[in-house]
Amino acid sequence: MQPTSIDFNTVDSKLESLGWDWNNPRITSYINELSVNYRKKFSASNLPQKHYRKLYQFLSFYEEIDKSLSSSYGRWDDPIIANFFTANSERDIRGKVTYRMKLKYWYQLKNIVDLNYIPF
Repeated sequence: MQPTSIDFNTVDSKLESLGWDWNNPRITSYINELSVNYRKKFSASNLPQKHYRKLYQFLSFYEEIDKSLSSSYGRWDDPIIANFFTANSERDIRGKVTYRMKLKYWYQLKNIVDLNYIPF
């Protein structure tokens, strides 16, 4: 269940529960991209409110996928997941897969994992 108010501390707790911190490459990349898009320097402690919510959603999807995989002996490098990332990840300027996906794709991946990796 998602908390009603999501702020720095809420996201920090979620990161900690995953064994991550604000220096995780996915998190620092996201913050750097925000800084470019807003043309303003951001750090973990001064993000716009809606971006704490987006980070929390991403971390929640990631956590759910990871738990589903570990409970069913699935792996992040499974061909189903690898193909999903290839098909839905953003591309860099050379057209190479970046393995960065929008939240809607993380949600879809969560559902795919739930359907394909049923623990026995």
